[in-house]
Amino acid sequence: MQEDPHELFRELLNEIESLDTRLIFIFDEVDKCDTTFLDEIFNRYKDLLTNFKVFCIFITDEKIYKAYLKSNDSLLFTYFIKAFYLSTMSYEETLRFCFGQHCEEELCNADVLYYISLGNTRIININYKTHFRLDLYNYSHVVLLYKARLFHYIIESIRYDLDIEDVRMFKKDMLKVNIQALIEFLFDIKECQISIATDYINNIKTNRYPEASEIMECIRNYKDSLQMEMIKFENDRIIIKYNNAMNLYISGDSLGAHNHNLNKEITLNNRIRIESFYPFFQKGMVSYANSAATIQLVKLGDNEPEAYQEAMEHLLISNYFNINNITWIKRVREGGEGWYTDEEYSLLVIIDSGIGRRYAFYNEAGSYSSEKSRCIIDLLKKIKELDINYTEKIFSNGETSEHIIQQIVNRYN
Repeated sequence: MQEDPHELFRELLNEIESLDTRLIFIFDEVDKCDTTFLDEIFNRYKDLLTNFKVFCIFITDEKIYKAYLKSNDSLLFTYFIKAFYLSTMSYEETLRFCFGQHCEEELCNADVLYYISLGNTRIININYKTHFRLDLYNYSHVVLLYKARLFHYIIESIRYDLDIEDVRMFKKDMLKVNIQALIEFLFDIKECQISIATDYINNIKTNRYPEASEIMECIRNYKDSLQMEMIKFENDRIIIKYNNAMNLYISGDSLGAHNHNLNKEITLNNRIRIESFYPFFQKGMVSYANSAATIQLVKLGDNEPEAYQEAMEHLLISNYFNINNITWIKRVREGGEGWYTDEEYSLLVIIDSGIGRRYAFYNEAGSYSSEKSRCIIDLLKKIKELDINYTEKIFSNGETSEHIIQQIVNRYN
C-alpha cells in the first residue's frame, strides 16, 4: 500500500524540529497544480511555516502569481514576507545580453531575438545554438524584422510608472505576450475590421490597462524607419501588405533599404552601440566589483588574435560594473639556440557574476611583441578610455601559460 505523502512530510518535519539549524524548503513547479495546492499546504502546515526552523520558498508561474496578487486575504501574504517577481529582460538588457554573451553586433538580429524570445535568456541561447541569423534575402525574415520593430515601439509606448516595481515588471511581461499574439494574429489574417482586432485584444489581454483602443492607436501611429509600411488603416479596416518592391541589405554597420518603385534609398545604423545604454561612459563612473566568491576558469581563445576584439571587448563592455581584475600577461619566449626573444601576450579578466560566482575569462596568446601585437594593444587602449585599471605581469622563468593563469587566479581566490 502506498504511503501518504503528507504523513511522510510530517515525519520529516518532526526530524527537522530536533535539529539545531535552519533549513530552506523550495517548492518548485507549483504551476502544475491548482492554486488550491498552496492553500492546502498552508492549512496543513501552519505550524511549520510560522514556528519551525525552516525558510520556505515557493516558485510559481505567472498564472498563480497573478491569482495570489489579486487576492487580498491570500495566505501567501499571511505567512510569507514578500512575493518577488523575476521578470524577463527589457529591450536594452536583451541588447546587452546578445552583445556580451554571444558577441552580437548587428542590431537587426538582436531586435528579432527580442521579439521571438520576449526577453527570455533561455530562448535567446537556443536560437544562437541553432545558428539563428536574419536572412534579408528571405522575405519572411524581412517581415519578421518589421514585426519586431513594431512590437518594440508598442511596448515602449505603454507606461506603468505608478505601479510598484514587482507589479510593474509583471504587467510589462504580460503585455509583451499579448502584443506578440496580436501582431501574429494581424499578420496571419492579413485584413480585418478594426473592431475584430479590438475584440481580439480584449479577449486575450491580461492587464486592465492599456485599453484596446490605445494599443490600436500605437499601431496606427507607428512609422517604420525603413518605410516598408506593411500595416495600413483604410476606413474601418486594418490591412497587412507586403511590399515586394522593397529590398533590404546589410552594408558594413548599416542596414539599407531600396525601393525599386520610388528608386529611393534608405540607410540606418545596424550596429549595437552598447555605450548608449550605460552611464559609465560619463566622466567619474568606475567599476566597483569586489566579490570573494570562488573563481571558475573559462578559456575564450587559444592563440586566436580575433578573440581580443570579438569576445574580450564585448565581455568587458557588457560587464563593466562586474570587473574584479584585468591582467595583461607577458610571457618571455626564447627561440632555438637563443637567436631571438619575444613576449607572448595573454589577457585575463576576472568578472563577478553577481550570483555568488566569479569567472576568469582569458585569451591564451594570439598576440606577441613580434606579431599581432596590435590585437591586445588596441583593446587595452579602449580599456583605458573606459577608466578601467589593469596590471601588467612579466614571466621570464620558463613558466607555462597554464601555470601562469592558475597562479594569478589562486591569488584572487
